[in-house]
Amino acid sequence: MSRQPHVATIIHVSNLKPYHQDTEDLQQNIVTRLIIDLSQKEDKDVEEILAERVRRGRRPIRRIHEYLVKWKNLPVEETSWERVEDLEAWKQKIEDFKLRQLTGTSTI
Repeated sequence: MSRQPHVATIIHVSNLKPYHQDTEDLQQNIVTRLIIDLSQKEDKDVEEILAERVRRGRRPIRRIHEYLVKWKNLPVEETSWERVEDLEAWKQKIEDFKLRQLTGTSTI
């Protein structure tokens, strides 16, 4: 499945104008924006950890530890490599994977 490329809108500073309050209609001065919830909510849930790898980052000495994750209620095509720090909520799944590696058992 191909992903759409992300296109960012770029506005040059020369196109900006100073803000002036509307003195006739005060309702126009009230800023209304959607509230962005920055708390980390997981919309996906880990079904199983399938593999692990350590790869080099951009800096030669940086190593990135990742796990291959099968997500619940998503097809196998959506399986993805995720950084260990992004899987904090699923530490038990990682421990289960490590135990399977030690005992040589698999659920695949």
